[in-house]
Amino acid sequence: MKRQFLLALGLTVGAFPSAVWSQAPKTINYLCAGNQSLTVALTEEQATLTLPDKSAVTLPKATSASGAKYSNGSLTFWSKGNTAFVEQGETMILKDCVTIPE
Repeated sequence: MKRQFLLALGLTVGAFPSAVWSQAPKTINYLCAGNQSLTVALTEEQATLTLPDKSAVTLPKATSASGAKYSNGSLTFWSKGNTAFVEQGETMILKDCVTIPE
């Protein structure tokens, strides 16, 4: 009986799409140098950045030795603790970003 229950539970859980089990994005607001704002919605797989001009870009998670890094190869968001920056190619376009307390 126990095995049948576990099998039924496994089939039921497997029937739901993975989106049902994924965590809702965590939104973090930053204030960067030059009084520029940056909003980042993070999930395990990606970061959606809302830049100071209100444009939005989604970046996949990238490998990082320290901190969290998201990059599409040309635009990179990097954060560690309560600080972050954004690079476009070799140019830092947002720097000295610090989280805004909620």
